[in-house]
Amino acid sequence: MKRLKTIPLLILVFTLSCSLDAKEYHAKHISYEDICEWYRWFYHPSNMICSIVTNHSFSTICTLLSKMDFATMTDNGYRRCLPQVALYPSLQLQAIKDTPIKISKKGVAANTLSIGFRTCSRSSKDKYALNVLQSVLNGMSGRLFTMLRTNHGLTYRSTCDTLYHEHTGFLQIYLQTDPKKLEEVVSLVIGLIASLRKDGVTAEEIVVAKEKLKGQILVSMQSIDKIAEYNGVECALSPGGVFVPYEKVYDRCIAPITRKCVHAAIEQYLTPSNQVMGIVYDGAHSKDRLVEIK
Repeated sequence: MKRLKTIPLLILVFTLSCSLDAKEYHAKHISYEDICEWYRWFYHPSNMICSIVTNHSFSTICTLLSKMDFATMTDNGYRRCLPQVALYPSLQLQAIKDTPIKISKKGVAANTLSIGFRTCSRSSKDKYALNVLQSVLNGMSGRLFTMLRTNHGLTYRSTCDTLYHEHTGFLQIYLQTDPKKLEEVVSLVIGLIASLRKDGVTAEEIVVAKEKLKGQILVSMQSIDKIAEYNGVECALSPGGVFVPYEKVYDRCIAPITRKCVHAAIEQYLTPSNQVMGIVYDGAHSKDRLVEIK
């Protein structure tokens, strides 16, 4: 494979012409020889991580692995010449201006509202405070369901989700409602966000939220697949391979979260410059009116 000096331009062209994960792109531009070259670049012992959940001793596992073929493989010098396309600078994020609203789809039975906030990366400790906030908002006793369903009977579905990537992440409030009730839902959710920024969450909500998270972790730990996958991925993506094992996540990362930690996360991330809103509705509402409420 030829080395390319104008990588940023090349990536831009790919983005505009064809998605890199599209089958059509790979069929046209990557040969068998290219695939073999990439294989030799990345698939060698020094890049491998083996995550195992077992009742066998660590020494037994090490003995077993030492007898496998990949334990005797050589790197062939490829580790010192990784392709330039695997290297990229730190991502510089700009403030989101004039929150975009994507609207109007004729004939939809239920209107959908999504309000998202750009948050932290997967390596940031802030994600644990944000996960506690997510737990405060979620569930039948959470703020979203209580406000929108129990008290006002406005939504079919109300959830809060979080996801974290290498450079950034997001917290998203996702709602489905009757077309006639969309404006009221938008108004109430915007009010909820404002109240979170002003008053935060209560100490009681923090206790309940952490207990819910603890229960979820205990249940998921019944699956050895979950533990093995989590530990393997975290080891691969964490700086220096240093990470908190799944069985210790609650005690080390979630239990210490306080009301003050959650308030700090709300103040830092739930801001207009981090916010984006998307609405899918049947066209019966005024766009100007929805922008006014927002």
